[in-house]
Amino acid sequence: QLDLDRQAEIDSAKKTGADIALINEKYAKIEQDLAAETKQKKIENVLEYARAAQDGLSALNDLLSALGERELKAATEKNASKKNDLDKQLKAGLISQQEHDYQVALSAYELDKKKDKLAREAAIREKELAIVSIIINTAAGIAKNLGVLPLAIAAGALGAIQLATVLATPLPSSTAGTAPKF
Repeated sequence: QLDLDRQAEIDSAKKTGADIALINEKYAKIEQDLAAETKQKKIENVLEYARAAQDGLSALNDLLSALGERELKAATEKNASKKNDLDKQLKAGLISQQEHDYQVALSAYELDKKKDKLAREAAIREKELAIVSIIINTAAGIAKNLGVLPLAIAAGALGAIQLATVLATPLPSSTAGTAPKF
């Protein structure tokens, strides 16, 4: 439609003696504005999809965290039940104090290992989610400031600093110690 409008104005200008170069400049500016608007819409669509993916990853993280908490609760309850059974066996004279203490310590050690494993998995997920968020937010900041180069550069630099901080953050280490010896 734009080309048809341009051609109609040029044809009219030829009849009236108007400046055709001005008409071409006008339509070149309109095309440039439309191209910039289309580009911005594409950027916004990509960022919208990226944010939707980020929301999905966040929801998945929440689910995995809830499952980890449920697993930890079950392990804690199992540990308490096992300790109760060991206490009963000790009282009944079925096991020695040494066997009782070893089994209780071993159970506690296994529970601590489970806690460490779940905490580490959660920390890894959180770190990965933070990285994705930083990348998406940095890309959005750069895209929104492309018209002002110093602001776009600043957005990229801040994103790089945030990313470096997250990457440098250590993951939790094991607190379980070593397995008890009998």
